Amino acid sequence: MSMFRYAKKNRLLSLARRAGDRLAIELAQGNRTKAHHFQARMYRLLNVVASLRGQEATNG
Repeated sequence: MSMFRYAKKNRLLSLARRAGDRLAIELAQGNRTKAHHFQARMYRLLNVVASLRGQEATNG
């Protein structure tokens, strides 16, 4: 795996983690609209990471 792809994957995972943290905060405060926004963002980022892992497996 190239260093660039490794750094990109880690950055995306970090952003997804932050979105998950914000999701919990917004749910605790009762802001369902913002919570939904951060939940969608978290899952979108995790899907990108999963696709990178899939490319990594097929490229060897």
